[in-house]
Amino acid sequence: MAERRSEGDAEFGELAARTIDALGERTDSDTPLILATTKGEIGQQIRWMRAADEGVGGVELPTLGWALQRLTRGRRMRAEHVVSTACTSGLVALIEAAMEIAEGSASSVMAIGADVAQDFVRDGFNALKAQSPTVCRPFDRDRHGLTLGSAAAGCLLKAERDAETLAVLSGFGISNDATHMTAPDRKAGGLIRAIRQALRHAGLEPSEIDVVFAHGTGTPYNDAMEAVAIEKVFLDAGASPAVTAVKGLIGHTLGAAGMIEAALAVEMLRRQVIVPVAHLEVPENTRMDFVTRPRGTKIRHVLKIASGFGGMNAAVIMSAPEERTGSRKPAGGEWRGANVVAAAGASNSEFRCFPGKATGNSEFRSPDPLASLALGALQPLVGRIPAEKRAATGLVLGTTLGCLETDRAFDRSRREHNGRYASPTAFSRTLPSTVAAELSLRFQLTGPSLVLSAGDSSAAIAVRRGVAWMRHFDLDYCIAGGIDWIGPTVGTHEEKKVAFVLLGRETRGTVAAVNMIAEAQANLAALRDHSLDALFEWIGKPEAATIGGIAFTPQPHSIA
Repeated sequence: MAERRSEGDAEFGELAARTIDALGERTDSDTPLILATTKGEIGQQIRWMRAADEGVGGVELPTLGWALQRLTRGRRMRAEHVVSTACTSGLVALIEAAMEIAEGSASSVMAIGADVAQDFVRDGFNALKAQSPTVCRPFDRDRHGLTLGSAAAGCLLKAERDAETLAVLSGFGISNDATHMTAPDRKAGGLIRAIRQALRHAGLEPSEIDVVFAHGTGTPYNDAMEAVAIEKVFLDAGASPAVTAVKGLIGHTLGAAGMIEAALAVEMLRRQVIVPVAHLEVPENTRMDFVTRPRGTKIRHVLKIASGFGGMNAAVIMSAPEERTGSRKPAGGEWRGANVVAAAGASNSEFRCFPGKATGNSEFRSPDPLASLALGALQPLVGRIPAEKRAATGLVLGTTLGCLETDRAFDRSRREHNGRYASPTAFSRTLPSTVAAELSLRFQLTGPSLVLSAGDSSAAIAVRRGVAWMRHFDLDYCIAGGIDWIGPTVGTHEEKKVAFVLLGRETRGTVAAVNMIAEAQANLAALRDHSLDALFEWIGKPEAATIGGIAFTPQPHSIA
């Protein structure tokens, strides 16, 4: 089966590069770049998968960080990491940029989102019967699904407010439904938590939000879920914000969607005009104030929300510059640092865990083999989290390749049927965030989750970000580590490996202290120390070690 959009990688690179260059004139030297994407340069992945199936060597193995490295080459910026959390990727990348500024690690951070609607993606949404045969009609009684789009967009965040400041990212929240791999929680529990978290973070009441900028995919279940969340958070509290969505105009651009819509939220604040919901004729929900024509009004705060496969939810509040003063400090009060409560890892042939008995758990099964391995390895760590804290536990995973083997399974199914009747189960697990989604679902982890990629240092950076997320989201526990799978490849052996640490605030009974090495902060992109392997080896022999700029100092009395 010939790929009908073979130009997709060139289009991805061009869209992303044009976005960076448009913002680049305002950057400082060595500005970090965070890229949000669901699939990245999928064309290269397809070329590698087909070469592997045919036994042909010489095709470079695609990694999620590949595009990011190419985009920073020759530009005044450094590659930070890729964020891939399904259709919330754009907002989560924006949140990551805001966190890094709050931490003082950079005076400015550029975050961009980019995705291209190639046939691999179109065939997948067709398999799920999620695409509309006509136009996308968000929140309409007669909506029939989404339409896909290709795009890139970005935002440049700076620590200092000045005359050029267009808006302030005043609040954010992230959560997981933990209910289904593709369908949202019909009670909207996860999105409600993310919205309320963002409101608390910004110090705002529901009545102070002027506009809710919805995800609005036009699919029956997503729009209904969002309506429930808006009703419960706002309408039931006596607030009546205007509601809008733009995917009827631009299509669903996946990892770029949140970034585009955050930029549009900034533009609404600047112009004091709300963009309308296109193609909305008969609203299914009659309580909400949908904007169906451009509306000029006083706008102080815009709430942007997004949801994605695997139960991912994110919320960001954009505020007019004059509405907020001072710098935003991380949540959680006085920070006392994080420690390793326990650690576990697994490979094809070995299971490691401490404290505790190193016996693997083979009862977990998933259509994705990497997820099956991760589920078994994580069980002993989840068991150490107090029951009342488990739901709010964070999850931060680093990966180089994502779920490449499930990508191959889906690509085979679509080729066998010439793009029709491809496997919806396989497609739902082709995202790099698949393992995080499976872990959240199986262990009912409804706290914030992040999947990132930064080459061979992905696992170490995930641990670093896990520590940061504990502070920003005021978490008592966070699971962090690395996951990677290389399927039957040309000229190499089959290998899959996972390594996790359970981070906690407590000091008694912990197995190791975690300390960030300050001088490594500015050089994370240069780290190529195969940190997943190093972390896995450390789990097998817990002793003093430095992995990717993290100093692990064991507490011997706890490793009995």
